[in-house]
Amino acid sequence: MRLTQTSWLEVSIYLLGLCLTTYGQSFATDGMARMHTGSQTMRAPLEGQLEVPENADVTKLTVVIVNSYSRTALASAPVGINGYFEVSSLPVGTYELEVRNLQGDVIEQTTVNVPNPTRLQIRIGKTGNAGRAAAPVSAHRLGHKVPKRAQQAVRNAMAKLEAKNRDAALAALGEALEQDPEFALAHSLLGAVRLEAREFPAAYEALHHALELDPQEGAALTNLPLVLLHLHRLTEAEEAARTCLRTNAANARARFYLALSLLEQGKDRKEATFHLTQAQADFPAAAKLLQQLKAE
Repeated sequence: MRLTQTSWLEVSIYLLGLCLTTYGQSFATDGMARMHTGSQTMRAPLEGQLEVPENADVTKLTVVIVNSYSRTALASAPVGINGYFEVSSLPVGTYELEVRNLQGDVIEQTTVNVPNPTRLQIRIGKTGNAGRAAAPVSAHRLGHKVPKRAQQAVRNAMAKLEAKNRDAALAALGEALEQDPEFALAHSLLGAVRLEAREFPAAYEALHHALELDPQEGAALTNLPLVLLHLHRLTEAEEAARTCLRTNAANARARFYLALSLLEQGKDRKEATFHLTQAQADFPAAAKLLQQLKAE
């Protein structure tokens, strides 16, 4: 099945409204901006369970939530006797989760999203390696220090975007990248701005550059399949969505984009239906497409 022109237009309009929202969630991670409902910052708890080798004393471990770029600890939680932990309240965003022992050594790291639709399951082996639930942490995030002036310029860009001043936002992003050409997050935001403006080739260049710098940049991973869909590079859109899901299997947007790429290529309808079913709770457009598939 291929989407009709009318169906694709409806989906397109819906998807374009998501690109800056995706970035806003990632950007909140670094304490530089927050998503608001009225005057309240959007926050959510993070729950999970550690799976450790038999006879290991899990209560000697601590879970620490770390800012991806500044590498500062934002919150911590003790691990209970059954391996459960809960961080009561975090701003919406993407973080690094570290599992530390009594000596403060990091024995495991993974990338997590807040809110997370399911309870995290983190398996720690005898050597401290996580199971399949863990996502890799990029060397760029661990080693790259963003200058304060570049951070401030991106803060300014977000403020200008909230004020609907796109030109001023683009100027601020240009300043940020002049201060730090390797600021992956700034390239990612630039790609989101270009995407919202339907400047798809420019959006692709910015997002691709962000991922060259940091293959784990969450918003760029999520937005790239959407850009490729609009460019009708369907095979690449499919692969980009699969890459995003390999990094974060709970990413409903990536599932939605993967389903769209499969349908547009006339590929596996059963798999597309599965991904739309998984995404429909977060995307009304997914539910609508499912109804369309069932009606045929």
